[in-house]
Amino acid sequence: MNEATLKTSLAFFQSDRPSYEQFHKGRKLEYLQNADLSYSEFFRDFLLPNYPCILSPEFTEGWRSRQQWVKGDGRPDFEHLLKNFGNSIVPVANCDVKEYNANPKHNIPLRDYLSYWKEQRESGYSSPQGCLYMKDWHMHRLEQSRAEHYSPLSFVSNKHHFFEAYNNLWFGNAATMSVFCSYLLQLLLKACTGINYCEFYTFLKIIAKNRMAVLEATSGDSAPLSSVFPAELSALGPCHSVFDLHRTEDVLTSILANEDFSRLDTDLYPCPENLLHEIKEVTDAALS
Repeated sequence: MNEATLKTSLAFFQSDRPSYEQFHKGRKLEYLQNADLSYSEFFRDFLLPNYPCILSPEFTEGWRSRQQWVKGDGRPDFEHLLKNFGNSIVPVANCDVKEYNANPKHNIPLRDYLSYWKEQRESGYSSPQGCLYMKDWHMHRLEQSRAEHYSPLSFVSNKHHFFEAYNNLWFGNAATMSVFCSYLLQLLLKACTGINYCEFYTFLKIIAKNRMAVLEATSGDSAPLSSVFPAELSALGPCHSVFDLHRTEDVLTSILANEDFSRLDTDLYPCPENLLHEIKEVTDAALS
């Protein structure tokens, strides 16, 4: 993010935003080519106002997973997957079973899921095992030596880490997609109405501490960010860190004003008021 985008982004939250009806009638869905715009432009024009868009295949043409996991006709290359990842343990959900409004998951070797997948395809997508869906395999985290896929430039911030799921992998067939959409809806509803306050505060604290560390590392003579922080953080830079801190400050201010949060009988460290004060000091200094 550059300084001009930071200025625009901060002003965005100080202005009147469109109503739902105005947003719903908004601009036409855009189809983006990889070379169309920079990260700052994507953040300003799509991520910030929350406008949807369609990404062209150019964004993933360099992925090894796209080049090697499928055959020329678009079918999965089961042999390649079995040879390279067959022993990997992956989480699999049974879409035909509900437990507490969710599908139970269990861990199995990928080779077992590939065997199920092939058999199901050959039998017209019917199996006595039910509709199994391999989801939330944190491959990037567990297989760090293999760069099978990467985040395109437009997603280097991971939307303040809310888009961690972008780096997860989902395997399945057409029958599982409605279940997948239902799962996302449930996840969004839970995030809006049922999240644990203590866990959410910890989440905000981690964001704030990381962003303040980036700003500290970029002030004065210090080692390059890439040698100190993971790639996701070093790619943010100071302007994006200031923006994230500014938004964290607003959210934390709202939480502190919430009566339910004030009733928590839990010792939070650091004290939320102290963290808010620290964030304000850092952002004021950065913007001065």
